[in-house]
Amino acid sequence: MIITRALTIACLLLPIGTTALYGQQLPLTGFSNPNTEGAEYIDSTEAPMDSGAKHAGSVSQPLRVLFIGNSLIFVNDTPRLFSFIAANGLHRRVVVGLEALGGGTFEQFWNWDKVHNAIVNKKWDFVVLTAAAPFPQPGQSLDTNAVYPYVRNFEREVRAQHAQLIGIPTYKIPFLGPRLQGQIDTVVATLTRRGTKLAPVPEAWDAVQRTDSSINLYAPDFIHPSPDGSYLIALLLYRTMTQQSPLGLLHPAEISDHNAATLQKIAATAHQ
Repeated sequence: MIITRALTIACLLLPIGTTALYGQQLPLTGFSNPNTEGAEYIDSTEAPMDSGAKHAGSVSQPLRVLFIGNSLIFVNDTPRLFSFIAANGLHRRVVVGLEALGGGTFEQFWNWDKVHNAIVNKKWDFVVLTAAAPFPQPGQSLDTNAVYPYVRNFEREVRAQHAQLIGIPTYKIPFLGPRLQGQIDTVVATLTRRGTKLAPVPEAWDAVQRTDSSINLYAPDFIHPSPDGSYLIALLLYRTMTQQSPLGLLHPAEISDHNAATLQKIAATAHQ
């Protein structure tokens, strides 16, 4: 399988049309085609998963979250997974939207009218963004101009709609190498210093590997997240948005009770 050399702040991504959807055994119906016209909106009260749906509805205004990104978020259907655990924890309706493009870069998303229409034409509380930057040529450095200006642009646009942007900086990819990984870590640190709200995915990912190496966070390609990895990302988004502990939240049947408890504990204590 050919891999597009593009970085999601820390992640190589597969090109459009060849993205492998790992973890489809999760008991959550996936988006049938993330690249179809029109954002796909999911209301957690209408989805067939027990705990989250039964608790939803006690608050009249739902939590609304738009996801913009690539295979990092549509593998294992992270938006829907997030909607269930958030409804379970908040006892509130949760509505999510998705605008996705396999291997999509910051520049591509910024120049995509569909993304801007999705941000402007519906009311959101949060907009979650993950995108790619061009992979540098051998001996060259990561082009930060392919990241920083677009993040700032998205922050301004989302803020103008009275919502908050949250970025997903990705975990370490084993074969990137220390030099490139160091450059990526610098980009993440700079975004944090500039005030960009980021879910603490890299820190939590490392903490899981230190705490319990039996939990496999990677899909078979060692690029995309496994079901456990996607669950960890959803937990971190929940904590980042709500400032509430994810301890005791529901988990899909594919994830063991032991793994879920470990991931929840680490998500609850990850530095923000």
